[in-house]
Amino acid sequence: MPYLRITIFLGLSSLLYANYYNIRSTEYKPSKYLLVDVARFGWHEARVQAIRECGLGHHTFCMRALGENLLDENPQIRQESARNLGFLKAPECLPYVEKAMQVEKEQTILADYIWLVGEIGAEEGRQLILGYLSSEDPFIRRAAADSLARIGNREDYKALAQAYHAEKEERVKLNLLAAILRLEPNSVKHRIDIIRLLSSPDKEVRYYTAIEIKNLKMKDAYAALVRAREIETEEDVNVKLGEALKASKFAR
Repeated sequence: MPYLRITIFLGLSSLLYANYYNIRSTEYKPSKYLLVDVARFGWHEARVQAIRECGLGHHTFCMRALGENLLDENPQIRQESARNLGFLKAPECLPYVEKAMQVEKEQTILADYIWLVGEIGAEEGRQLILGYLSSEDPFIRRAAADSLARIGNREDYKALAQAYHAEKEERVKLNLLAAILRLEPNSVKHRIDIIRLLSSPDKEVRYYTAIEIKNLKMKDAYAALVRAREIETEEDVNVKLGEALKASKFAR
């Protein structure tokens, strides 16, 4: 009999846990107040689930809760909150991001904050990330270049060009060139420089250069792409070169 009671108790507990953990288990649109409350104060797994529902469900009312979570002591909560704030694209969360940037020690999470600013795309976010173009961490420099490109203010061309001139690492140079060409697509020097990266000895650089050239639809890269495919021995790079070649061929 004691074992039966224990079994029934565990079964009911599991059911209640499932209903609480899966915020959308009982209704298509979760309660605004329940969702925000769990995202802030639930146990860890429930908070993660609620934060993801906030983002994937595009629930703008979660903005403050996720913004406050950027200062949470748990790194996964901070990271999940940053990434799901990206789905909301709410410029009102920038003050929360600014505070979090000032104290964040984890570089990967800091990169997520920089990505978030670019994803929001608000002009006022530019000043939060311009300084990171000179970060000691190459991953952070790349994130800053990408975010500035997505915000798309041509006034940042000079800062990006200066950062490119000072940059030593090819992988970062690629991101800077891609950002520059999104702001100033007719910059001949930078178009030549990104095409030259197709012959980099670094496989990763060649791979991502092909992707960027495809995204930029560079008609003038056609001959270089044909040559790059002739000498490329890495299959995954060749696939991206082929995609870039097609985009270049049909570019206007």
